[in-house]
Amino acid sequence: MMAIDRTGSAEVTLPSDLEIEIVRRFDAPAELVFDVWTKPEHVRNWWGWDTDEMSVCEIDLRVGGSYRFVAGNGDREVAFSGVYQLIDRPHRLVSTEVYEPYPESESTNTLTLEEEAGVTTMTIIVAHASKQARDATLASGMERGLQHSLDRVDEVLIAEMGEMALLFTLGLVAAVPALLSKAETDLVTVARASGGLPVAGESDATSQVSTLRGIRRVFAAVPIHRILGAVELSLLAVAAAVVDAATGTMAGSRALLLTAVAVGVIVALGHPVMILTSRRLR
Repeated sequence: MMAIDRTGSAEVTLPSDLEIEIVRRFDAPAELVFDVWTKPEHVRNWWGWDTDEMSVCEIDLRVGGSYRFVAGNGDREVAFSGVYQLIDRPHRLVSTEVYEPYPESESTNTLTLEEEAGVTTMTIIVAHASKQARDATLASGMERGLQHSLDRVDEVLIAEMGEMALLFTLGLVAAVPALLSKAETDLVTVARASGGLPVAGESDATSQVSTLRGIRRVFAAVPIHRILGAVELSLLAVAAAVVDAATGTMAGSRALLLTAVAVGVIVALGHPVMILTSRRLR
């Protein structure tokens, strides 16, 4: 499925005279979105403008704990801070927020995350003490900065998911020998017992017939639970072992399996890299 470009897609509305509502969707699980939103090692990579340097990123993620973010580029500096009031990982986060030059500007921010079919919808309700305070926030250019930061959140998510996919694929690579050996042992044992493997002295034609019969019996007789040790890779291993049973050689099937794993690594790395590159070149 083609990835959706969600750049600049945050929806900003005014549900009441005191509130600003922001809705943004991410192609990532809610757990990961919550982590990227609340862990300093991630927040440093998306908070504020990418031309700024974040000098302070302090997060004490507990009810009653505080956070403080400071960033700037030499000519200017912005600082926000607040206190966490409710934490329901990964569904809901309530905190106060203060733009430090104007301490009277405190708002209460309620963030919710709802995940469906691999897409997480983030909704943020920013509640101000007065309409004047809300309108001042809007007039400050808040929406433009917010769109930029949420796009950067997307980039961090893509990079994190690419790294997770790579680690998963490398784990599969490490499991290849054991999985392949297990599948081969099961299938070849059944194939021999059912008379499906060629025996010494058979003609090529007889050998081919025996091989075809053996493959058919293998699919009918092998206990599936002994083959599917891991979903995707085990299926590849089963196919490879069937080829081994039919041809009597490991070379072709191992090459096929390793090629499939290599493609997995390329996809795991290439997909996020291509998305990030295309965004940077825009």
